[in-house]
Amino acid sequence: MKAYRHGEMVLIPVPKKLEEQWQDLYEQVAQKMNNPRVIAEGEITGHKHELAGGRVDAMTLDDDNATARSTNTTGYVSRRSFLRSLGIGTVAGPVILLKVTKAATLRHPEHNALGIPAGNYVTYAQREYDETMARRVVD
Repeated sequence: MKAYRHGEMVLIPVPKKLEEQWQDLYEQVAQKMNNPRVIAEGEITGHKHELAGGRVDAMTLDDDNATARSTNTTGYVSRRSFLRSLGIGTVAGPVILLKVTKAATLRHPEHNALGIPAGNYVTYAQREYDETMARRVVD
């Protein structure tokens, strides 16, 4: 599966077989972001990972226990089960459901610009592991 990396941020395209689950979470439990073009902001520098151009919308899944009713089955889809289906383990912190309906460019002052094609994505900040705790990757 192709993934895009931009500093500590990872963008994973949602495969067709998981589109319905993504949509259920997006429509039912995700929360609107104040600025859907900014997917991350530096804690110290204030530099932003920001989507320029194109047409984008984004929602955040902050709650690790978020669950939505499946629209095509009698079951449910949770944030955890959806991330596991993508091959992602536990994500400490928010997960962003990013909808790019027209290609955009991801920009940050310390990284090269990155073209993001139209599609649905799961985005999160990578963490690194040591024996005592998980830490956010700092670029």
